[in-house]
Amino acid sequence: MGAFVRVAHSWNNGVQKTPAMGFNTWNRFACNINETLIRDTAAQMDQLGFLAAGYTFVNIDDCWNTKSRDSLGKLVVDSKKFPTWALRQEYVFITRPGSSGSRVHQDLCISAISSTQASTNTFPIDAQEDQGLTTCAGFSGSLDHELTDARTFVEWGFDYIKVFQFLDPFGWQVIPPQIDNCDSGSFQGTNAQRFKRWTDALNQVQEESGKMLFYSLVEWQSFDAWTWAPPIANSWRMYDDIQPNWSRITQILNNASFIGDYTTFYAHNDLDMLENGNGALTLEEQRSHFTAWAFAKSPLLIGTDFSQLSEDSIAILTNPEIIAVNQDIAIGEPLKPFFWGKNPDGTWDPSFPAQYWR
Repeated sequence: MGAFVRVAHSWNNGVQKTPAMGFNTWNRFACNINETLIRDTAAQMDQLGFLAAGYTFVNIDDCWNTKSRDSLGKLVVDSKKFPTWALRQEYVFITRPGSSGSRVHQDLCISAISSTQASTNTFPIDAQEDQGLTTCAGFSGSLDHELTDARTFVEWGFDYIKVFQFLDPFGWQVIPPQIDNCDSGSFQGTNAQRFKRWTDALNQVQEESGKMLFYSLVEWQSFDAWTWAPPIANSWRMYDDIQPNWSRITQILNNASFIGDYTTFYAHNDLDMLENGNGALTLEEQRSHFTAWAFAKSPLLIGTDFSQLSEDSIAILTNPEIIAVNQDIAIGEPLKPFFWGKNPDGTWDPSFPAQYWR
């Protein structure tokens, strides 16, 4: 398979120069989410050193909202799962003991904060949406409501929106604040046209409020977003859903080996969420998985139960030297293959991708 021609430019909207790092609910919890889980996860991320390592986003996937909108056409939070959010339209602060000084506590904010407010002791929290009439789980989607929803997410203090497009109405998979296309209705436009509706909405909301959101998209099943998404989004999924097994990980890495030229600052191929801590991956496989995703300059979104992570898994995910490559502010390009090793150079092989990268 030959190399692709690099896209001329990326969409520098001023947010998230390097790949996003954080947590996403879907891989481990799917729809089994609630306010307690999110609060506990944020606290565990802080206590275990993930916040200090750079993991600053806490992303809620599908299943946080209801199946209908309110009388003003706005999204409605599921008040049974998220009573505080539904009541106040924001998250309250959780606190942890301060170590010194006059402050008895330091605020650990898991939502309702802007990017400029986020600091070394805060987590911005975000939620998923769908670029169809409904999400894949059957909740309210954003198609034809892009501007309303962009305004709502900014009002709620969100920093990150991920838009998902899934063309199979019987399948389901969603990702952090995201827009999904499980129910396209009568929309007949191209993938680029559909996703640009959110770009246009975000640009308008920025003019109105001064706030711009990080915009990640998932165009599901065509898997060619790198050819059209760089001018309209900050990151885009580039292959099928990840699974906690080595076979799927090598498939994704094989695809990524041919499209590294499309990644640069503010624009990243998204290899999907991390599976470290899930399934039966060995420690060697976890190390290779995390290192490959980091060196490919993919977003690093952990999708596991932090309370169940082993010390070895924590050490892998917080390795400062590996993270430093992913978050390098001087070099935006990822590592790319220079020699395939077992196979002739340029070989497409999902079970044995290129071995030598630089």
